[in-house]
Amino acid sequence: MRVLGRACVTGCMALALALVTACDASARLHAVATKLPRHYRLVESAANSNAPDEVCYADVSNPRIDAHDCDGSLTVFTLRPSDSGGNVCCSTGPPHPVTIHGHKAIWTWQSDQGERFARQVVWSPRAGLRVAVLAGWRLPLREFLKVARHIRVLKGRAWRLLLRQTSAAAQEGRFERGMRRVRVTSGISHGDRWKLYVLIPPGYPLSRNDLRPACTELVYRGVKGRGEFCNGNWQRVAGKLFIFGPVDRSWRRIRVEGLRRATIATGPAYTAPGWTRDRFFAFKLPTRTCAVSVYNALDPRSDSVLAAPPVYSRDDLRCRHRTLK
Repeated sequence: MRVLGRACVTGCMALALALVTACDASARLHAVATKLPRHYRLVESAANSNAPDEVCYADVSNPRIDAHDCDGSLTVFTLRPSDSGGNVCCSTGPPHPVTIHGHKAIWTWQSDQGERFARQVVWSPRAGLRVAVLAGWRLPLREFLKVARHIRVLKGRAWRLLLRQTSAAAQEGRFERGMRRVRVTSGISHGDRWKLYVLIPPGYPLSRNDLRPACTELVYRGVKGRGEFCNGNWQRVAGKLFIFGPVDRSWRRIRVEGLRRATIATGPAYTAPGWTRDRFFAFKLPTRTCAVSVYNALDPRSDSVLAAPPVYSRDDLRCRHRTLK
């Protein structure tokens, strides 16, 4: 069973677990890939208490593939002494001996219910470090071994820095001290001005692999609205209803639709100075609005983003009651 997964852990518990496991593993060396196949990039790292620590890479060129689903993609494992043989799954077929920079290595096929789905190579690039590289069967053997031959060794401080930027907890985002605050848009509601801010993580970017998200905050009548998580969404602020947050950077204009695809609001998506990964939007909504869908107004084929009242909130109960009528 794979360990990586954005939905496996959430919030502060996930962050605490990542920090604890990172500290436990700080004295050990870790491995990361430096030469990746075309269109691959680092998508997640994990310090695991009951499994090898791992760094996952994925082909992000195919929009139909979830880049954060690392099963069958490309993963570099740092093996523990207790990981006998280094097999993280189910090896099948004969072992294939190879040499990686003068070190003996073995690659094998991995199978599930009799079907091969990946290759795995295991070796020890230096004393005190054993590594396994697992890659989906679609990656040619030559490319697979090229990844293994370009492994970089990280010491404790560098490994902790990588986790800070790329673990599942880091990618969920959180409000913290030292964030840079950027105002991106504002408007008037009932005679008072509201303002949308983007909060950029401290020191961003710490490296080219920094995957921490920016947070959004809407301020109205002295009240700060942050939504359930770091990314805003559907929120009452000082008694008034707003929808706000990030969208894909290719979206330049936003359309918000309610029940039966009735248009509620349209407007631009804004850039934030110092941040290039997303655009941002904010709208004041009618006070009795329930769930809405956010669309790219310039591309009717684009997927929508659903925004709804926080679960078990008064608005959630109101909307549930309205649905049952």
